[in-house]
Amino acid sequence: MRYISETQKPAGGACRGDALDAESLELRGCEGVCVVGAAAMPALPRVNPSLSCYAMGWRLGELLAAE
Repeated sequence: MRYISETQKPAGGACRGDALDAESLELRGCEGVCVVGAAAMPALPRVNPSLSCYAMGWRLGELLAAE
C-alpha cells in the first residue's frame, strides 16, 4: 500500500487531544474504560502493528493484575 486514504483510520483514533492517559491506557472521563490496540497509537509503526497491539494488551493485563 503506497498511501492510506482519508476514509481509513488504522491508528490514533483514541489519541486525539488528551483523551487517553498514556500511563494507564484509560480513557479520560470514563472510569474503568481502557483502550488497547492501534487506536491507542499516535501513528502506525513501520512494522506490522499486530505485535505492538499484543504488547500493549500484555501491559494492560499487568496493570490490571496489579490493581
